[in-house]
Amino acid sequence: MAIDSQLPHEDGPSELPTDVYVARWQAGNEGAFEVLFHRFGPLLAMRVRRHRVWPALSGQMQVDDAVQAIWGRVIPHARATFEPTGPGSFMGMLGDLVDKSLIDLLRLQTAAKRGYGEKTEPLANCPQGQVKKPNGSGDATPTSQARASEIRSAAEELLGERELTAWDLVEIQGFTSEEAGFALGCTAAAVRGLLLRSRTRLAEHFGEEEIPE
Repeated sequence: MAIDSQLPHEDGPSELPTDVYVARWQAGNEGAFEVLFHRFGPLLAMRVRRHRVWPALSGQMQVDDAVQAIWGRVIPHARATFEPTGPGSFMGMLGDLVDKSLIDLLRLQTAAKRGYGEKTEPLANCPQGQVKKPNGSGDATPTSQARASEIRSAAEELLGERELTAWDLVEIQGFTSEEAGFALGCTAAAVRGLLLRSRTRLAEHFGEEEIPE
């Protein structure tokens, strides 16, 4: 497949491996960056909120500002030096840059309070607008909406916070176990364990072998 071949429709799922989009973006295809931005934007936001230093930063800046600052590092790094080495390598790079960026932001904020520096400004050249879920969905019928609402209500009642988050990311938003693990700061195997417990509890609640789609 040519590196500049047409990307999937923006409202549909990102079916190609992440490394393919990274390679296309590095070759100058800005549409590939749009796919990466919309795919990983919500995952980055969740990882930021769960980061150990975020409580110290949250009073000084918004999550969106922190995410923009991280993208500000991702863009030059991915274009200049990042070489995809297989599945998960892009997420590994993102994880490293989340840690470095948030720690640096905390240092800058601390210095600004003491009068030794200035606060960082949000990056201005990232795509703006509402972040889209990776899996586009068609028009839902009233029946399917009611069923989805029933399952969601049961999930909120029966599942723990991490189980609910993993279930929502994978079952509702359509992320992979690896991507959900990135957002939660755990392994894909841990996410699959959370999903198994979630599905089991919901199936027991509804008296079904499987939770319907």
